[in-house]
Amino acid sequence: MPKCGLAEWSDILGCPYQGKSAVLGARFDSRELRKGDLFFALQGKKVDGHSFLEEVAKKGAVGAVVAKSYEGPDFGLPLFRVDDVISSLQNLAKEVQKRRKNRVIAVTGSVGKTTTKEFIATLLSKKYRVGKTPGNANSQVGLPLTLLNMEGDEEVLVLEMGMTQFKEIEKLVEIAPPEVAVVTKIGHAHIGFFGDKEQIAVAKSEIFSNPSTRLGIIGKEMLKYPSFQKLNCSIRSFSSKGQADYTLKKRKEEIFIEEDGKKSPPLIFPFPEKHLIEDFLIAAAAAREMNLEWEEMAEQVPALTLFEKRFEKIKRGEVLFINDSYNASFESVITAIDNLPPPKGVGRRVFVFGEMVELGSYSESCHRKVAEHASSSMDVFFCYGRGCFPMIEVLEKKKKQVSFHLDFKELSKALFDVVRAGDVVLIKGAKINALWRLLD
Repeated sequence: MPKCGLAEWSDILGCPYQGKSAVLGARFDSRELRKGDLFFALQGKKVDGHSFLEEVAKKGAVGAVVAKSYEGPDFGLPLFRVDDVISSLQNLAKEVQKRRKNRVIAVTGSVGKTTTKEFIATLLSKKYRVGKTPGNANSQVGLPLTLLNMEGDEEVLVLEMGMTQFKEIEKLVEIAPPEVAVVTKIGHAHIGFFGDKEQIAVAKSEIFSNPSTRLGIIGKEMLKYPSFQKLNCSIRSFSSKGQADYTLKKRKEEIFIEEDGKKSPPLIFPFPEKHLIEDFLIAAAAAREMNLEWEEMAEQVPALTLFEKRFEKIKRGEVLFINDSYNASFESVITAIDNLPPPKGVGRRVFVFGEMVELGSYSESCHRKVAEHASSSMDVFFCYGRGCFPMIEVLEKKKKQVSFHLDFKELSKALFDVVRAGDVVLIKGAKINALWRLLD
């Protein structure tokens, strides 16, 4: 845990404090707060953090950062009153990060961010003390909290950076300037906020906006976007389809990576799925650019694991569930379908799909395309959410077994009434659907 004095953090916040208390961490969620944490009373659309001051005081919070307008009781807590709690959180993280000596790798992209971040961190842990984003805490709140909760002695930080509008990634790289910046892929995620993929590329390219960034790692096919053609840092490309600075090659169970035309030693990758191999290619490129030797990498490859709810394989009796339910963009849905393992015996491929969100005017066409693509390989369909309605017409025309649900309990009952031994069940949907509850 961080070993920092509350007085030091309060000075950065502009709220001098004379006490000698130590800060062990930073939280905004009262449910996660531990004794010794500093609480940030964020005000959301539905919940006001100021309403939880009594709870966090009882849990042993060392203090709370609150809005100047707060006039309620302090419950025995030192209160640090600021103009804007989120801005103060971000500024605190920025100033704390400035005082550290670590190197930062930043990862963004429409799909594959979390898996690639996890792979990079695992590979580099062979050589460095590595800190990483927990889960996908990649937001304007999640990233600064990640920094404040670091031990502080990490040599390398691997940080995931997300966005839903312009200037958000630019803000994140101001807080934690990356030495190396990685973009996994440009897809339809959040396209409803941006209008088209070129504008998404503009927003993602903000990850290269900090002058301290020396290197960008980008898919060769992404270099077609104008926003990636005039960057102020060196670029290294990757590809699994054509020649690039880092090119993926495969031979049976072995994979190779050509670096500037020179082939690596064979690497035994633990997952057969194509999209996971591509995530590894990106991670390997980042690791090589941080001076990891191929032999060191080969020793770490067996330690690679998948993050929960991301193509997670769960066996229940004779049924194999593929829990890829954490989120869903158009590209990630197609990828999941294409990488589904075959069923056993007379088993079927069953698709439980929760509607995709934040697609704007693309929503109907993307849902129809998913249905068209899935109809060639999937046998039984369960569609959840109003956004899935355009899929029904497509699937019924193709005479597929399909049911449409708006109630989660009805969906669950219908699914488990139908699945049978040998089936492979893909569970995929936007986070808002929380389809992972099917396996609770």
